[in-house]
Amino acid sequence: SCEDESVRVVTSARWASGRLVDVLVDREGRVSEVHPAGTAIHRTDPDEVDVFDAAGWLLLPAPGEPHAHLDKALTADKVPNPKGDLMGAIEAWIDAAERGVFGFDEMLGRADEALDKLTTNGVAFVRTHVNVGDSDPDLVHLRAVTAAAARHAGRVSVQTVALMHSPLAGPEGAGNRAALRAALDAGAGLVGGCPHLEADGAGMIDVALDAARESGFASINMDLIYGLPRQTTEGFARTLECVLAAAPDRVALYSYAHLPERFKPQRRINPEDMPSAELKLEIMLMAINMMLDAGYQYIGMDHFARPDDELAVAQRNGTLHRNFQGYTTQ
Repeated sequence: SCEDESVRVVTSARWASGRLVDVLVDREGRVSEVHPAGTAIHRTDPDEVDVFDAAGWLLLPAPGEPHAHLDKALTADKVPNPKGDLMGAIEAWIDAAERGVFGFDEMLGRADEALDKLTTNGVAFVRTHVNVGDSDPDLVHLRAVTAAAARHAGRVSVQTVALMHSPLAGPEGAGNRAALRAALDAGAGLVGGCPHLEADGAGMIDVALDAARESGFASINMDLIYGLPRQTTEGFARTLECVLAAAPDRVALYSYAHLPERFKPQRRINPEDMPSAELKLEIMLMAINMMLDAGYQYIGMDHFARPDDELAVAQRNGTLHRNFQGYTTQ
């Protein structure tokens, strides 16, 4: 973003297509106009323009980091993981936290350093998980990461996910549920959890959705995948019944893409466990009918929305758009 009031003009930048362009960047640091190379400078007041000659270098959008853990960043030396797997890392971190290895200032320093490394390499957007639970009543993790993000305001946009301790559902989860409410009140932007690690995974999802609604989240979306190994029509129908009971505002129904020749982990899947094309079609048609019967509006391709959701309203008004991520009102 811009550090002063000047308008920037980036001249002779190369697009991926090879074309040379001039780019105008407004006072908020956003791209406002794109013109053929050599023409943009004539559209601005020379006294208010800061010109940067890209000299034919490739112009790309700033990268984003969609899954960080800034509260745990740069701790490999402090938290050895002899097992070398995810559960080993979780157990090592729990042990280190119980021993008092981490604190606010220490965590703030690491998160600040991690953000500095990310922004130095051009990253402009970060979504980070932060641990939240009754074992951290003072929200040290969230406060440290929030403070680090504030130091980098204007350079990177940081979105925090309250990564909940287990259990979240049931009587034993009361303390964690209170911590979740406190984290959302303190500015956490998303609710995260691990239902597969909970005794009541469906209950954990219900708690997370209820917390999001109580905090004023404008729209709740659920993504579902059909065509997974060993998936059946009956099994997917039961999953969809649980989803409909939760009444999300939007549902995306994605087809699993099995490409073992491109993705090595998929080669571990037994081909005989994959549903046939006919079964995938049967599951998809069943799901569409269930969604429509439940009162959802079919937005198109793989998206559904409740009639009062802004996607459904935009579709009826003829103002719906689609990009590579799905449907949008902008």
